[in-house]
Amino acid sequence: MGSTRGKRVPGKKKPKSIKAKVSSKMSSKRRLSRMGKEMKKGQKGIVANYMTRSQVLRRLQVTLRDFRRLCILKGIYPRDPKKKVSGKDKAYYHIKDVGYLSHEPLLNKFREFKAFMKKVRKAVSRGDKSLAEKREALAPQYTLEHLVRERYPRFGDALGDLDDALSLVHLFATLPAEGPVDAERTERCRRLGLEWQYYVARSHCLSKVFVSVKGVYFQAEVQGQPITWIVPHSFTQVVPTDVDFRIMLTFLEFYETLLKFTLFKLYHGLDLVYPPAFDGRLEECGVYMAAVRGLPLNGTRGLITASSGDGRGAGDEGGAAATAGAADGKKTAAAAAAAAAAAAVATPSRKVKGLEAKLARLAAGEGGKEGEKEGGDEEEDELPEGALAGALGPVMESMLLGKEGEATEGGEQVEGEEEDENPDAEVHRRAKEEAAKATLFKGLKFFLAREVPLSWVHLVLASFGALVGWEGEGSPFNEKEKGITHQVVDRPVPLEGRKGGREYVQPQWIFDSVNAKMRLPVDLYGPGRALPPHLSPFVDDEKEGYIPAYREQLDLLRGKAAATVAAAAEGEGEGGNEKAEEESSEGEEEDEEEDGEEEEEEEDSVQGSKKRKGKKGGEAEEDEEKAFAEIMMPRKHQRAYQVARRGEAKQKDKVDALMAKRRKIEAAHGTATTKRGAGVAGQGKKARKEGKKGKKGEMK
Repeated sequence: MGSTRGKRVPGKKKPKSIKAKVSSKMSSKRRLSRMGKEMKKGQKGIVANYMTRSQVLRRLQVTLRDFRRLCILKGIYPRDPKKKVSGKDKAYYHIKDVGYLSHEPLLNKFREFKAFMKKVRKAVSRGDKSLAEKREALAPQYTLEHLVRERYPRFGDALGDLDDALSLVHLFATLPAEGPVDAERTERCRRLGLEWQYYVARSHCLSKVFVSVKGVYFQAEVQGQPITWIVPHSFTQVVPTDVDFRIMLTFLEFYETLLKFTLFKLYHGLDLVYPPAFDGRLEECGVYMAAVRGLPLNGTRGLITASSGDGRGAGDEGGAAATAGAADGKKTAAAAAAAAAAAAVATPSRKVKGLEAKLARLAAGEGGKEGEKEGGDEEEDELPEGALAGALGPVMESMLLGKEGEATEGGEQVEGEEEDENPDAEVHRRAKEEAAKATLFKGLKFFLAREVPLSWVHLVLASFGALVGWEGEGSPFNEKEKGITHQVVDRPVPLEGRKGGREYVQPQWIFDSVNAKMRLPVDLYGPGRALPPHLSPFVDDEKEGYIPAYREQLDLLRGKAAATVAAAAEGEGEGGNEKAEEESSEGEEEDEEEDGEEEEEEEDSVQGSKKRKGKKGGEAEEDEEKAFAEIMMPRKHQRAYQVARRGEAKQKDKVDALMAKRRKIEAAHGTATTKRGAGVAGQGKKARKEGKKGKKGEMK
């Protein structure tokens, strides 16, 4: 039985299709010129700007290990394109980053090292150890200085990346020298950490301290940029087996170079030679930052020291100790060469020095802190007054003299000139804050017991102008020294064992005082007492929605202190104590009036709540309007609004849980605690008002 194909009639010619008619009229050349060349998938558009990691390895002809190392050193990371042609499980890199890597000089060094290792392995396989040792001594060397200049064209960019660098350096300084971590690297990290701590203590830029289970968090403000790092506790560290130390060591290799560049500029900003000298005797005693000695740039006749027994600069003895330490091999060859080169720099002229000092003061907002003398010969240049600091005194010269904001030029004060040159109120405000920060513990003498960690407690105290001694070798004074104002202990001390004329406190008093920017009462921090909560200065309580009770107490204390200082300043300005007493009495009357106003406001709020209960209809209308507005939103905006609402609800639940926990604890501690909590809760508004009053007084 025959079959027909559509409408085809047997015996007739098969008609051509429409497609054939169209294509037959256009040749291949004409079709190419008209429609263009047919492109393969992934060769045009946004997709063509990305390459997978395997494609990059084939183009650069390097191993995966060298590629990872190169990306870490150059600061290149994978991208996340919108369209992933080769699959979603691949890592993609931008084609410009690949071209950037292909021109890196380190690629040639990696290839040279690969060829060098082949020669060494070949000599070892033949059993020729002498040849292998000779070839190993000729290993290709490379530096990372050009990468630091490329990645950080401005100094502010380098300061912004110091957080991870400092944390990693302090971590490796505490690791044991085993496995991939060698003793030389650990020693380099330890020295870099001490050099950074010495700069922080001398420049008084430390602003926040918080002790946690992980370690101690520090924050310093360097040229207006906050830098936060963590120092691990001094416990025995166990090296984990599931951590790839090759990647961490690559990061550390770059961070060491970055820190050296940054510290060089920061030290020169303080007119100090970098790297600083280390006292070999004090290093053997294990006194951490106290062993660091700063050499001034304008001469090497004396040392600005962080440790001295008689309260004076080291002078020639310190120079002899530094020389002996270098001769004994305490300093590396590179450090000694850098110190000699920096010391050999020609002394600039007096005018240039004066201009540079003035510009430095303007940049730091500390106008008029250092004295300058233009008369006399250059040979009569003496060390700054900071060289006369007492033991562990990396404090600024103006602090030691006790004359903040004063400078002399030819025997005359130049404070007025500095004010004329700095009319900006922000500069003066910052200078005031720096001066107050540097003098928080000024005039106080601390002695640390043996159970107190010396390394970071010394850093905090020295950063705020205190003199520090400790129990052990290398201490500038012992426990029986007269004039000790505070003894820091971390264990109970019986009353009969305490010495008169000094306060006994626990270490938390130091950290809480630094975070509160004022000396707190020592009653709550006595030996053996239950300490108040150690609040984190890195948490914004107002933003979180919950203010702890102790934070409210601190706000109240700060407000009262600010009001007292403002009243005293106004009294001195008016010219008499009687005026100050009148103002204080007026302040008390105003406080009573404000208390009465607050009571009236509370009564009004109670009456208003009663009225609002009768206006439930208005609230219902508002809810309906909100619901209608939400319905009228586009779906995309609705989702974002709902996510924001859920976040607010979670935050509110968290705050409610904290408040419930607080009420439960206060009820469990009895009536006194409950009253104190209620009193603190009610004083929050008053504390804020007093704080505002204090600020207004300071502005006046």
